[in-house]
Amino acid sequence: MIDHDVMERYLSESTLKMTAASKVNLENLLIKFFGLKPSIEFPDLTKKDLIEMYSQLNHTSTNSFITHKSKINDFAKWMYEQGYGSAQLLKDISDLQFSDINHNYLYDIYYFRDLQELWSIMEMVFEDRGSEFDTFRSAAILVWLGIDLNDLPDMLKSDLREDSMTIIHPVTKENVSIPNEFGWRDKIFQFLLNYKNPNYCNTPNFVVRNVHNFKRQYLFRSYKSAHFTAAQLRNVSSSANRLAKEYKRVFQWNRIYLSGLYYRISQYEKEHGTIKDDMDMLEKFFVCNQKKDIQREVTYARKYNEYQEFKSCLDL
Repeated sequence: MIDHDVMERYLSESTLKMTAASKVNLENLLIKFFGLKPSIEFPDLTKKDLIEMYSQLNHTSTNSFITHKSKINDFAKWMYEQGYGSAQLLKDISDLQFSDINHNYLYDIYYFRDLQELWSIMEMVFEDRGSEFDTFRSAAILVWLGIDLNDLPDMLKSDLREDSMTIIHPVTKENVSIPNEFGWRDKIFQFLLNYKNPNYCNTPNFVVRNVHNFKRQYLFRSYKSAHFTAAQLRNVSSSANRLAKEYKRVFQWNRIYLSGLYYRISQYEKEHGTIKDDMDMLEKFFVCNQKKDIQREVTYARKYNEYQEFKSCLDL
């Protein structure tokens, strides 16, 4: 807990060159942060307390963590200069890293344990929306399966192979299979086929029938466009997230991709054992463009640790 008068004095001294909005944001951050442990006086805060407090701020990236930490650190330095706290407390605040805090909340919001969970959440979020979000749903399925969003505009309808129930990667031309761990492969593949061959667009607001562009060769098109660009596909997540917010979920393309990647690694390891020290398999799963071996090893170690955290948090 921070004394109100002390807080006001800090704000009056430190925000002289700030805009009114920046001052309000700083005040809100400090009140929220130190209000997370209202029964503990500032000098008595421990490193464990600080980790718990930062974890409850629910940072979604290293950058947001660093921004908040910088402001809290400045306040802690000022408090120390005023005779509050100790050098150890100041060091604990300064030394805290993003990797120290609990990230479980990130996985509950942004990640998907498997394709079944992604599908089920989309079913829930887009219930009663007709085919309005079928483009997003189809793209999300394919990104989870390992096809980069930037490659999706090149996908052809013919890349969906009905005879083998596989998908041809638009760049590598490799076969991509839908996992059937939960018996959902047929249902999900049929959804993609329905998206491939519609003769109408059905939304809560209108129905457009026999749309010419739907008959074009590209898989991703609409009644307005014969060929989606990567930017157009990227933007469809905005309207999807307005609905997902109600369910405390966020759809981010890179995290949908990582969810699928981590699932595939976990399945491989169940059959073949850990890939932690297998550079060839790390290269296969985590494609790295760094040339120096030591840089690649550091990158792979970091990426593998991130996978391990995903696996632990989602009990995969």
